[in-house]
Amino acid sequence: MRQFPVLMSKENEIPTLSKLPELAEKMDMYVRNWLHYEAEALRLHNKFGDKYILKCMSCGMTINAKMVDAKETVKKRLKIAKEDLEKAREKPVIGKYKCPKCGSTATALVFVPKDETVDQILQLYISQSEKYKKLAFEIVKKLPFYKFWLRYVHGAGESIAILLGFIVLRSFLRHNKFVTQAMWRMAGLVPWAYCPNCKTIVEKKWEKGMKCPKCGAELISVLPTKRFGIKLDFNPTIRARLLVSVETMLQQQKKCLQKNGNCGVYYAAIQTQYASLVEKGKRKLKYLYPGFEKLSEEKQQKILESWVFKSLRVILAKILIEHASRIMAMYYDLPYTMPIRRDNHEIYNPLVDLNKYIETSGNKFIDLEQSKLYLSRMKAYVS
Repeated sequence: MRQFPVLMSKENEIPTLSKLPELAEKMDMYVRNWLHYEAEALRLHNKFGDKYILKCMSCGMTINAKMVDAKETVKKRLKIAKEDLEKAREKPVIGKYKCPKCGSTATALVFVPKDETVDQILQLYISQSEKYKKLAFEIVKKLPFYKFWLRYVHGAGESIAILLGFIVLRSFLRHNKFVTQAMWRMAGLVPWAYCPNCKTIVEKKWEKGMKCPKCGAELISVLPTKRFGIKLDFNPTIRARLLVSVETMLQQQKKCLQKNGNCGVYYAAIQTQYASLVEKGKRKLKYLYPGFEKLSEEKQQKILESWVFKSLRVILAKILIEHASRIMAMYYDLPYTMPIRRDNHEIYNPLVDLNKYIETSGNKFIDLEQSKLYLSRMKAYVS
């Protein structure tokens, strides 16, 4: 193992290679319990939390009109006014809104508070979720990729650190080495080869220039989902949570850059791919979205922008996984192969935010010069 002149207590020292399988098993239990209790708390809140109900006296239909802490009504077509939501807390609002089913105005908007027992169970689920999340993070804090790199990246909070730690350790447990492609597949980020003509998945791994063996059409890349009718070889919950966490990271970095802060270097790098992704989206969306070409230009543009942003999330998630696996391999002196270089992919070294990083001797995993370069590029782009 590499030795670095960094003083650490035994509680915070980096684990040896032989301890990683044991940590992988613990991480698996902690992460699964964290996500389980978090999902159960959300389900319980959505079903029994404080909410507004619209009751129809004519047809008997009951609609969950709005959750108290939601940004908008569940049924947008109801368009419930804020003042009516406040009035409903005191007494039902009668006859103001139409029933979406029968059109009758014999309706009542009622506020339904959550039951005290439900609130106790909800708090229990939340506390259990936080408990397992904390246990998982305690393991991640000791891993090389976090100590030497991720903690210096703006917007990369506990959730991203835990999910990267889970993917890295589980992949090592399975392969006994750090293979980036295997980690991408474990996270559901390796695209499938899809035939836009036959409307089927041809292969579970897409490569540029592939042709459909049935019709000869050029295959396009799509992320694996259940709608293609093929059994998934990854945990969709892990991928969904990783992409949501990456999206939060992108938003935080963008806000910091807009305030002229020394952060957002990853966002700067992937922003250079925006134009090429727009062109790619224009070619692919007509196959992925039925009736896309018949939509108005405004709706097409919204769908295109959404698709591009989702693609940026996937690119950044893959970059983060690659950097985490590379640092782990470097630290433990294990063989490592760089991913195939793709068009317009400019980031290949782990970067840090200059206002967070404290220079320490022996940290050979990050690239300060490239960090400064991407920061200057993005500052010029924002201005």
